[in-house]
Amino acid sequence: MDKKRINILLLALVIIIYSFSIYKFFYKNESKQKIEDRAYSIPNPEKVTLSKLKDTFHLKIPTHDPFLNLIYKNTKEKKEKNQQQKIPEVRKIAFQKKWPSIQYLGFIKSNKSKKRALLKINGHREDFIEGEIADEIIIQKIYSDSIIVEYNNENKIIYK
Repeated sequence: MDKKRINILLLALVIIIYSFSIYKFFYKNESKQKIEDRAYSIPNPEKVTLSKLKDTFHLKIPTHDPFLNLIYKNTKEKKEKNQQQKIPEVRKIAFQKKWPSIQYLGFIKSNKSKKRALLKINGHREDFIEGEIADEIIIQKIYSDSIIVEYNNENKIIYK
């Protein structure tokens, strides 16, 4: 019995909600038209002047930083003075080549020859002797844990 009563109540509630939404859908246009008619009725159109006013405001630049407890000085005056005094210098920018990827893998020591270093340069494995040049790279010194390499007159130490 309880389920039957709950179902009847819920069905009545659904019918009320649907009827209310249908009423709003069909009769909402009439109420909007009445409001729009009132909005467009201007008493005297000659007296009404439409002008575009610009919304302007002025920002005050703070002179005190509350977080760092610093007081800023007026920098505009300094910049103008510095711009008049300084003459721009023309700098020559030298193009520097990027170092190739070099990885030191180890060294080989034998009684017959000098120390040879195993290097991986740009993905290619090769062995080099001290003073040897490969791809503009000069192997200057070979140690057991590192090597000293020169490229474009710039020295670099590469570790294992």
